[in-house]
Amino acid sequence: MKYANKLLLLFFTSALLLGLCLLLIHLQKDTNPQQADDIFYCGNAAYSSEYTENSIHEAGGQLFKENCKSCHKIHEISVGPALFGITTRRPTKWIYALIHNSDSLIKSGDTMAVNVYNKYNKCVMTAFPTFTNSEIDSILLYIEASNYISNQPLTKIFICK
Repeated sequence: MKYANKLLLLFFTSALLLGLCLLLIHLQKDTNPQQADDIFYCGNAAYSSEYTENSIHEAGGQLFKENCKSCHKIHEISVGPALFGITTRRPTKWIYALIHNSDSLIKSGDTMAVNVYNKYNKCVMTAFPTFTNSEIDSILLYIEASNYISNQPLTKIFICK
């Protein structure tokens, strides 16, 4: 009988210790501050990685509307080219360089940049040197995730000369 009591006591003590360890691990996870690389910054707003996809999409939409929409449409040619599918047509590093400073890319003789420049009436795209690659990625995500499908053929609208 004494052996059974000791075994039962050992079992409950082990279960209690295991429960306390699990509780401490759970509490430690909840109180740890997020690491810097778990946060996406866009302007003054910080978005947690828990909401990364939606937050980046929303930030990209805001950046697109404030900076790109006046010259670009997603599914139609405007002052500049239609942007839907841009990530399949151009390398990401090239897109970053074009957005940061299209004029320097054109002046360097980059064939793709010169062709776009000539095709769109030699309009130089506004430079956005302060955009981070993460911000550009959020704009690209917004463009590619657009669920708007235009039934109209691409139309040409040129303003610059």
